[in-house]
Amino acid sequence: MIPAERPVALDVTSDDVQHSFWVPEWGGKVDAIPGRVNTMWFDFHETASLFVRCAEYCGKSHYDMIASVEIIPGDEFDAWMADQVAHHSEREVVGADLDTPLPEGDAAAGEGVFLSQGCETCHAHQDSAGPALDGLGEAAAARREGYTADLYLHEAVVQPCAYLVQDYPCIMPEEYGERLTAQELADLLAYLLQR
Repeated sequence: MIPAERPVALDVTSDDVQHSFWVPEWGGKVDAIPGRVNTMWFDFHETASLFVRCAEYCGKSHYDMIASVEIIPGDEFDAWMADQVAHHSEREVVGADLDTPLPEGDAAAGEGVFLSQGCETCHAHQDSAGPALDGLGEAAAARREGYTADLYLHEAVVQPCAYLVQDYPCIMPEEYGERLTAQELADLLAYLLQR
């Protein structure tokens, strides 16, 4: 979400490889480079719903790097931002702790968490950038000696670089523990375990 009729600065970087942030209607691209921040300024006078694409070949899931940007009236943006700030301040995130027990998870709600966090971008199928989900519940139980499937997946989400699956580098963002509540994580794990 961005407001119409206000100048907006967009800072662009990357956690993994080089990308190129591109909204065709904006007429320009800005490179997303690991360890560097590039800034793009814009000011739109009309509302719109536009697609964001990666314009730099960035790996085998490049074709799937599509997002959207909503340009909305300034007063609607202000209300949306106030709601985001209030919601975020009320959220108690789970963090990277593996010892605190999680509540019971709901797999149906976990699918929503999976989609809202963009997990399908890297974990949709066998040719994705990250390990595919098919049979993940069974595979998780055998990945690390002394780990249950629940514990392995918990660690894989909140500490993704603690253990790497063969042939997959550590490119998963490491801040999911700071994004998810205990209930959201429990729901996500329930969804992953049923795969």
